[in-house]
Amino acid sequence: MFNKKKELFIKKAASEHVPGENEKIFWRTHAVERLRERKFKKNEIEESLKKCVLVEDYPNCLVLSYVGIRAVHVVVDIDMNNCRLFIITLYEPDDRWEDDRKRRKSKG
Repeated sequence: MFNKKKELFIKKAASEHVPGENEKIFWRTHAVERLRERKFKKNEIEESLKKCVLVEDYPNCLVLSYVGIRAVHVVVDIDMNNCRLFIITLYEPDDRWEDDRKRRKSKG
C-alpha cells in the first residue's frame, strides 16, 4: 500500500506554496527543461499537485495529476524536515501505462 502520508504532504505543500512569498516547490533544471518540451507552465503543474494521486512510492514519489484533461506524471522529492518539494521531472504517461495512468501494464 502506498504511503498516504506522503501524498497528503505533497498536496499540503502545493496548497501552501505561494511563489515569491512562501516557496514550497522547487524545480530541478531537468524538470524545467521537460516542462518547456511538453509545453506546460510551472503554475499549472504546481496547481495540479494539490489534487495529485501517489502512483509509486520509492525514494522519490511518482504522482499522477491533471492539467486540464492532460494527464501528467510528476516525480517529486520530498523534504519533510523543511516542508518543501523538489520537482525532478515530469512527463505525459504513454501506452506503457494502463488507461487509469496509475498502473504500469504487465509485460507478457
